[in-house]
Amino acid sequence: MKKSKNIVTLIMFLALILNFFVLSLTSAENIKQKDILKSKLVVEGNEEGERLSIVNSKGIFIPVEILKKYFDNDISIKEEENRLHIVIQKPAFTLENFTLSNRIKDGVSLNFPIQNIDGVNYINIKGIEKILGISSSYIKDSNILILDKIKDKQMIGKTVNKTKLKSPYNKFFFYIPTIRYINKGEKVFIFDEKGNDYKVRTKQGEVGFIKKDELQLGWEVYNNDLKLNTLRENYSPKGKINIVWDQITDMTPDTGDEDKIDGLDVIVPTWFSVINDKGYILNKGDYKYVENAHNKGYKVWALIDNNFDKELTSKILKSSDAKKNIINQLLIYSSIYNLDGINIDFETVYYEDKDRFTNFISELTQTLKQQNISVSIDITVPSASPTWSKFYDRQKLGKIVDYCMLMAYDETPGDSKLSGPVASINWVTKGITDTIKSGIPGEKLILGIPFYTRQWEEAKDTKGNISVKSKTLSMKAVNKIIMENDCKPVWLSNYGQNYIEYAKAGKRYRIWIEDKKSVKLKSDLVAKYNLKGISSWRKGFEEPDIWEVINYTVKGEKIASSN
Repeated sequence: MKKSKNIVTLIMFLALILNFFVLSLTSAENIKQKDILKSKLVVEGNEEGERLSIVNSKGIFIPVEILKKYFDNDISIKEEENRLHIVIQKPAFTLENFTLSNRIKDGVSLNFPIQNIDGVNYINIKGIEKILGISSSYIKDSNILILDKIKDKQMIGKTVNKTKLKSPYNKFFFYIPTIRYINKGEKVFIFDEKGNDYKVRTKQGEVGFIKKDELQLGWEVYNNDLKLNTLRENYSPKGKINIVWDQITDMTPDTGDEDKIDGLDVIVPTWFSVINDKGYILNKGDYKYVENAHNKGYKVWALIDNNFDKELTSKILKSSDAKKNIINQLLIYSSIYNLDGINIDFETVYYEDKDRFTNFISELTQTLKQQNISVSIDITVPSASPTWSKFYDRQKLGKIVDYCMLMAYDETPGDSKLSGPVASINWVTKGITDTIKSGIPGEKLILGIPFYTRQWEEAKDTKGNISVKSKTLSMKAVNKIIMENDCKPVWLSNYGQNYIEYAKAGKRYRIWIEDKKSVKLKSDLVAKYNLKGISSWRKGFEEPDIWEVINYTVKGEKIASSN
């Protein structure tokens, strides 16, 4: 009999070695190979066998099917278009104060990105455990992730003698293997009973059975903190602010390995977009992104847009429920991700909705300020266009929000029938002065500048008619074009920009260039008009030395040698 036990033990050991080897060879989509660290998954008193979790530097990833299996009774879960939609009827979690918590008492609908890894849909629960009603703990020594429902108390047992922890599986017909011996006085968590045994889980995450008469029973009481976030410190910078928008098109990238941008104060990821007339927000937020940004010394102001849909926006502004829904979602997301601010980017709004829009911004700002959230709004340069410019009540908005971000670019839109610059210096200057005249004081105004430009392609047909189309380019892409076509940029002082043009395949190409020289001219306007700072569209389109120019010009801080 002893010999057969040894054989069984050997088989189990070899199986464990094989399992570890297979896991080490796994691959994934959207997560770096080095970060694939698959672990065993235990939910309450249940081992999930082949359903594995991933615990890495980016978060805690569990299969969506696990959420559905164990937690769908408490919250409504639905998968749709690579997103997890969660309806919470009666939130157990709370916000920063009673007033805010009371706002969400009737429930809220949220959504989070799903990642497909090795054909399995995973959700990153880092930061949203309280939303889901889950507590998680990773046991490194045993490579086990434990998930529990958040509860007030849990039955426990302490062993009265050294005893066996038996496997919950009768794998060898009549023989039930012993997982290990439990020392006297060791605590286990009790989840079920079967005959003369209790089903238990050890602190290491092992699940098995212990005889009832080997345990002294008791209860472990928990004092759960269900508050999503604590009140932030109020952000009131005395000097100039350097901000950059970060366009997030799908999944938020891992920014942990990125170098710190010297002089940068705030980063604005484009995370939130209102997608229906109920005020439902598409969420692309990422807990780790904010953590990485904070580690680099940045504040994070997440952007919300209106999908640039004036019909949709009109319906929302006329619906008190839709507006409340937007505000409530932002309250929760700002707490989940530990955001420092919200940047409002509502563009293309009917002029007749002007007052409704202003009132909504007022309500949103007043509510977010209870979280000490910085609130900024993106505005266009003043123009005669009702839906692009005139719907902004600049004088009132300037009094409501903390900052107004002047989008001083797209002088020549991408769909223009005539070629032209994105942001010539005289046009930008006029935009600033007209905005100040409209009632927004300089100390609240942040100048938005472009890191991009456009390449204009002009083609002439047989009748001599010229058709124009454009292509958006980064600074790096422009420099490549200059080299490939042996262009010699010409400085246009009336535009404050270098300019090139060249011919290829019977077509004429024209570019008004954004570079160090043009950026410096625009940056100089911050001091000239006593503006609060500068914001750039968008991160990743700049050459690295642009930051040197902005930091020195706007803040007077030299971070590197000038060329």
